[in-house]
Amino acid sequence: MAKGVVCSIHLDHPHQTIVIKRQLKDGQVIFTSYKHLQVIYVKTGMQVDQSTKLARLYTRQEAKKLGGNYDHLHLEIRKSFDDYGCGSWFTITKSQLDTYFYEPITFIKTYVKK
Repeated sequence: MAKGVVCSIHLDHPHQTIVIKRQLKDGQVIFTSYKHLQVIYVKTGMQVDQSTKLARLYTRQEAKKLGGNYDHLHLEIRKSFDDYGCGSWFTITKSQLDTYFYEPITFIKTYVKK
């Protein structure tokens, strides 16, 4: 999405998560969070850009061995990381979601170019 730095790699299989702090061209700082990663190729503190391979997802067979539906990516576009990722679990209302996250479809349509 933009150049950034890996600011967190947390949780364990099958919920391994990478968080990247990014600065958009307009100066806005965002955090992108990627969850359900089987193999991670980056390290905390590493500079990344649009061409950096971050990780590999689970295959359907790997997910089945873990007894879950983990062969997909959770992508969050976050306004901050002050909650250390807990907002993903404890938000209940639309207002709480709006506090921590951007609405993904609107954000992607606005900022991500083909």
